Amino acid sequence: MKDLSKFIRYGDQKDLQIWDKWGEKDELDELPDDIFLQYPNAEEVGIHVTKMTVLPNSLYSLKNLKFLNISSNKIKTLPAEIIQLQQLESIRLNISSMDVNKGLPLLAQLPALRSINLSNWRGKAFPGNLQLLKHLTQLTIAKDKMTGLVPEILALLTALPDLQELDITVSEDDYYLLLSLQHMPLLDKLRKIDIGYDGLWRAAPHRTPLCLATTRQVQIHDAFKETLPQFRLKVKDKNYSDLHLQLLFGIHLKVVPAITELLPNQLANAIAAQQHPRLYLLARPKGESQKSINEKLEQYGISASNKQPDSNTIVVIGAGTTMEDLMPLLDTGCQVITTDQLKDVLINKDDHWLLQDDNEAANTQLMRLFTSNDPDNYQLAFEIIETGGANKIIQTLLAVVMLAHPDKTIHKKAEKLYDKYGSQAFRQQVKSSRISLRVGGNVSSKLQRIVSNKDVDEVMFRLMYQLVAGSNSNISKVKADSFSMKGIENITLPPEIAFFTQIADWDFENCKGFDIATAIPIFAEMPGVKHLRLNGCHIEIPASIGTLTQLHTLQIAHNTLAVEDSLQSLVHLKSLDATGIKLKNWDWLRSLKNLMGLMLSNNQLTAIPEAVFDMQQLILLEARNNKLTAVPEALAQLPKLDQLDFSSNQITAFPYFLGKYKLSELLLRSNKIQEVDTRQLATVSGGQPIAWEKLNLSRNELSSFDMTHCEFTTRVLDISHNQLTELHPSIFNAPLTDFYGHHNQISELPPIDSGSRFGDFWMQNNRLTELPVQIAHIFINNADFSNNQISRIHPDFDSQAAGSYSRWYWKMQNNPLPPGKNGSFFI
Repeated sequence: MKDLSKFIRYGDQKDLQIWDKWGEKDELDELPDDIFLQYPNAEEVGIHVTKMTVLPNSLYSLKNLKFLNISSNKIKTLPAEIIQLQQLESIRLNISSMDVNKGLPLLAQLPALRSINLSNWRGKAFPGNLQLLKHLTQLTIAKDKMTGLVPEILALLTALPDLQELDITVSEDDYYLLLSLQHMPLLDKLRKIDIGYDGLWRAAPHRTPLCLATTRQVQIHDAFKETLPQFRLKVKDKNYSDLHLQLLFGIHLKVVPAITELLPNQLANAIAAQQHPRLYLLARPKGESQKSINEKLEQYGISASNKQPDSNTIVVIGAGTTMEDLMPLLDTGCQVITTDQLKDVLINKDDHWLLQDDNEAANTQLMRLFTSNDPDNYQLAFEIIETGGANKIIQTLLAVVMLAHPDKTIHKKAEKLYDKYGSQAFRQQVKSSRISLRVGGNVSSKLQRIVSNKDVDEVMFRLMYQLVAGSNSNISKVKADSFSMKGIENITLPPEIAFFTQIADWDFENCKGFDIATAIPIFAEMPGVKHLRLNGCHIEIPASIGTLTQLHTLQIAHNTLAVEDSLQSLVHLKSLDATGIKLKNWDWLRSLKNLMGLMLSNNQLTAIPEAVFDMQQLILLEARNNKLTAVPEALAQLPKLDQLDFSSNQITAFPYFLGKYKLSELLLRSNKIQEVDTRQLATVSGGQPIAWEKLNLSRNELSSFDMTHCEFTTRVLDISHNQLTELHPSIFNAPLTDFYGHHNQISELPPIDSGSRFGDFWMQNNRLTELPVQIAHIFINNADFSNNQISRIHPDFDSQAAGSYSRWYWKMQNNPLPPGKNGSFFI
């Protein structure tokens, strides 16, 4: 019987934990049915066995069990016997294969159960049967892949009258919908709620849920753990309206952008209604004085003064305003606006001709000046803005120059203009976050934090940053001729992108919901656009894609074409990724005679399209994950073919005809090849070397493999995951630099020339019993000998230890070696 002691921890507090990671990897598949009979008094049990499919029956004998944690296994449903655990108070289920909703009616029959923690279950549906657990007081639901959950969550809160604590992870949209004003009374019945989503730490300030201020008791963790109780103390004896509570909470949190979103612009409304309120300035827009404000508002009979405010007063607040400043003024009945709202009125009512609809020509000139990225043109643009104002697009470009341009004179002038025409809330966010875009670092993270602000146009900000940073020697990772918005959803490109003519490469990979129909007409007018990447957008691409005849690269993997032959006009294409588009007709490929790279993976192909065999320029052909049974010999007609990937098909015969061709890659992994006869290769090659730089035969059905009868120039060889019992000595006659032989049944390593050097040398999960002398005399940077039967390391490993620093990082775990130092290794 297997010794399980290494997997088990049983503490004095009657806490029993069983973890397979405490023992040898993958050794523990199931637990003995009687295992829990040894621990009859256990009150807390954790079971973490990756390959386990059923719970041991003896678990239900634990009459004192109160806390149960079952995670990281392959159990599909809770067994009916779970109802025998009548003393169970808390259960945690973290099992990706389990249908938790099906098991919840069983848990509802446990009278003592008060706490449930659910995460990572099968599917994306909300576990609605939680409503059956009427006595639940604590609930954790952690699965942020679910969307549209708010109705289910609200129904659950109504159905569970005893619930006190809710810890839930949701999508970003559901987070803000749940934390909206109308839901506060229901949430306030809880004692504690911890709600979050992936990316909450970089949430935009203007989306801060100020409505939390209307609650009286619920604790909100983690974002408001301290600030909300502090705020409640300050307004404890006040009788403010919901609007004023939210306003004051925004002041307390110093999130003026959220206040701007909350409050109507009472000054603009008063002007429209021809009313004459008085302004009381707790803050002013930057660059404005009380005098300049009065001059601009004089025509409306409105002025700012320091007289005692009353109900006909509008108070202007900013980032420096405190609750103590504002609360007495609210008591007098004043209305409130932010400095940004005042600035909107001042700008819109001033003679800023660039903001008028009929000034497209002037704004076009500004776009050209900015996108030239020329110092003299910047100065000219600044002069125009000084008198003409700046719309949101121009404000965005100013913001980039202000934050990213390395020339101090230029970025200081841009800063002055942005302070005059831009958003003070945005300026405050930038200041508080202390983000510098003039140096490198994690550029992606810094950009994401900035463009989350609604006062800048995200696409235009990223584009302008690409232009400015691409010419900044302090930032090495940004190229001025390429632009990427990978992974950002629901993008619609503004027409102004047409001014960024220097960008040839546009990457929208994994941008779900990308508005390609709007983008195509813009790109059609940009002859400099040569590369368009749309992999993983999961969109339908309209027939108009055929108008982008200037393209050299088109990547449309895992999308669909509205018209199957819509790409036939793209005769200048050199690279096409058509992975997973699953067309029925491929005849249109005949017009793409200039292709050098073609990706046809994941298309359920039973044969390579005939048009491919006429592509005389083709260098790369990928046809992974199809239903191909052979590598077609017609490929011999392609003189420049250099990289072939036919992995994950149903190929049974090795393509010997390729023996006479020089290839940098021949990838045939995950097929059904049983034999590689090097005699046939020698015949085909006519005695010339087999010039395949990289050969991958992993996950086939090879029972033997050698490199005899002909010379190989292979440098990377992968024969892992086969049925090999021997590693033939001829393999190491090739000038290998990387070798992968793991997951076979090999018991011995052959001779290898002394002084050989390897990057990777992987032999894990075999039957090796020794690290022999020849391994001590070669250099390996990254070796893996784990999960073998190695009990002996040759003594030469001690004498050859000098200069073998990389051996400290060799993987040797799960071998029968004594702990401590073993031949320059530490086990």
